[in-house]
Amino acid sequence: MDTKPKPPNPYLAALLPLLGVIGLALVGLLIVAGPVIFGGAPAGMLLLGGLPLAVFVLVAVILVWVGRRRAQAGQEYLDSGRARVQWTYDALEWAALREAAWEEAKGSWKLPTGCMAILLGLAGLLAGGMVAADDAFVGAVDAEMLLAVAGGALLGALVGAVAGLLIGAVVALGNWLAARHNYRQAVPGQVALSAQELFVLGDYIKLDGKAARLAQVEWERGRPMKLLLTLNVNNPRISEQVWTIDVPERMLEAVEELAREMVADPVGVNS
Repeated sequence: MDTKPKPPNPYLAALLPLLGVIGLALVGLLIVAGPVIFGGAPAGMLLLGGLPLAVFVLVAVILVWVGRRRAQAGQEYLDSGRARVQWTYDALEWAALREAAWEEAKGSWKLPTGCMAILLGLAGLLAGGMVAADDAFVGAVDAEMLLAVAGGALLGALVGAVAGLLIGAVVALGNWLAARHNYRQAVPGQVALSAQELFVLGDYIKLDGKAARLAQVEWERGRPMKLLLTLNVNNPRISEQVWTIDVPERMLEAVEELAREMVADPVGVNS
């Protein structure tokens, strides 16, 4: 029986906030369904309310599927012996890495709440003002109409801000859960490197000119030393990724030698 730990889904950090958003979208659909079922509202409202839910569910399914394939490819690479340099962090190294990652992640569950409240509040302000103006306009502009527009704008801003706070809170909670999950991983992470493939703490990528190309190799001095690999990736959302690898002192000489080879002959540049 194989008891070796399997690489996790590399998209777990994105999946947890997304599951919270799916829950909110489901609640929104149920709210829309009430007037349609009991109030005679147009059935098209169900389509409008269900579209975000369908999109979010589809994205989650894709992330699970793609993440599972990358995890399987990473496991195959670990077992293949193709890595030039490979190590597992010891207990002290792993504890220091987890602590540093936890400190760095703390800001990720604070920012979305305020941002979403501001963005949706401004959208609600504009939408509420436009709807109120359309309802109140009967001819000449007067004080009553201006008050109605201002009231509609303020109501829209309030509704938008509350919705933004709710969505932001759910995303922030998901980010916190993902960071906490990573922080509580007791099994030390693995790194396996070659000029053609990278496996770093569960994430895997090929440097074959198709999935990614090596663009730059840098070192960040400190304890531990950090190897920074800038990759040009074939991704419609982003064109560049920086992979940061904490290199223990015991592995430094071997990684430096591999890094020099990667600089001298970067795979995928001319492929």
